[in-house]
Amino acid sequence: MKIKTLALCFLAFFLCTSLADCKNNQKLSYNDFIKASGKSLRTEYGKGVEVFLRGVNAGGLMIQEFWMCLTENTKNVSCHSELLDILNKRFGSEKTKELENFYQDNYWTLQDFDNCSRLGFNCIRLPVWYKNIVKEDELSLEEKLQIWDSVVREQIFVVCKTPMAKQITKRTLLGYRAGKVNMHAF
Repeated sequence: MKIKTLALCFLAFFLCTSLADCKNNQKLSYNDFIKASGKSLRTEYGKGVEVFLRGVNAGGLMIQEFWMCLTENTKNVSCHSELLDILNKRFGSEKTKELENFYQDNYWTLQDFDNCSRLGFNCIRLPVWYKNIVKEDELSLEEKLQIWDSVVREQIFVVCKTPMAKQITKRTLLGYRAGKVNMHAF
């Protein structure tokens, strides 16, 4: 099921760049890269038609955010990683993977993405973490970080309200490491 998880990450990215332009109701192609131009987002690397983002939040699919999910903070669990640790201790790693796959297969489905498109949404907030992309025991930390940095550099575009939010987001995605993040602050 991890392949489905990775596919959903990339599907969300492509939905953001390929759904209908809400203002002109035109289908955007991959070459219509959206870029900020002043306070507007435009196709054709900032020179084309204006695009208005209409979004929905899929938080909780790839990483549980307790403020969005039915799960709650407890004395022993305050984040997704701690939740997985507790499940591993109680049920073992195989059953934990099975539970996580069941949750991800049912929390948000491909039909939900289709519904978003049909309702006119062209932007989906889909929080992820590195464990959605790489398996714990297959790669070194350096290899995991290289994959994560590649995803952050090439597959994610971030729009922030302020320069401070931009810095916080970069720190969140890269920590204190150097790297490129495609983002713009208004």
